Amino acid sequence: GDPISLGPIYGALKNKNEEIKIAGTRALAEWPDATPINDVYKIASTSNNEKQRILAIRGYIRMISIAEKYTPQEKIKAYQDAMNLAKSIAEKRAVLSGVSQVISVDALKFVQKYLDDPQLKEEASAAVINIGTQLSDEAAPDVKPAMEKVLEVSDNDVFKSKALKKINAIEKYEDHITLWQVSGPYGKKNVSLFDYKFDPEKGKGKWKSMPAGLEKDKYWYMSINTLFGPLVKAAYLRTEVWSPNTQKVRMELGSNDAVKMWLNGKLVHFNNVARACEPGQDIFEVTLQKGWNPIMLKVVNAGGGWGAALRIRKLDGRKLDGLKIRLPK
Repeated sequence: GDPISLGPIYGALKNKNEEIKIAGTRALAEWPDATPINDVYKIASTSNNEKQRILAIRGYIRMISIAEKYTPQEKIKAYQDAMNLAKSIAEKRAVLSGVSQVISVDALKFVQKYLDDPQLKEEASAAVINIGTQLSDEAAPDVKPAMEKVLEVSDNDVFKSKALKKINAIEKYEDHITLWQVSGPYGKKNVSLFDYKFDPEKGKGKWKSMPAGLEKDKYWYMSINTLFGPLVKAAYLRTEVWSPNTQKVRMELGSNDAVKMWLNGKLVHFNNVARACEPGQDIFEVTLQKGWNPIMLKVVNAGGGWGAALRIRKLDGRKLDGLKIRLPK
């Protein structure tokens, strides 16, 4: 593994004796780091000796995974080059195994293409699951269809179980409303912040856009705490939801801490509680009117975390299509 050894190895590659060339290729392909990765790739892509080619491509695939200077994107490019050179199913499976260690949406898209290959679908399924379960919530729109494809094509019950588990986890968070305005913070001494009517409850108050995704891996969570700090005060969130018809729906509301909700100007829910926010902590039924429906939340902080999460579903908890969201004018 010492760099001084590379000289004799490169010398062996130029030897007229084929067995010595193969021995040199094996030594180079088994090098403990990725120093000779370009030379190994060259052998894999140009050699007419099948033994030499097999040793080289195996070494190249291995070296991609340990190439410390390669960015994730560069690794994916290298794995694509390896897949183009791969002739056997074993070599292609080795490529998919390598890509499965690159945790990115691009890597997920790479392996997903091979789910339709009957000879590679199980290796591709394993790669999809390994990558998809480690990606952040922001990647859910890419992860969910990949997991659904695994359910469709895989014959492996373990893979299918893991895919279904991930789909269920994603659906727990999807469809949350992330378009809000915020007003606050509001405080007043010697009163109950939960019961006291601040300006937004009187049709007043100053509003500004509420940024989404302020907490990493929680795109669904409106983090008032990140915006204002951990104040023991109240804040308000508002948005508007368009429904294609009058219909009963299920509200799934999470909050940190106490929360009230108004729909079309009427108080429809309240919970004076201290808790960390999780999706769907409060589930209740309301009626959306045809057209635009104003929604306002009051979130009272007892200290520490401060925020809320809301989504609207069918009464049975399934996805509700046809809704639109906009900021109040």
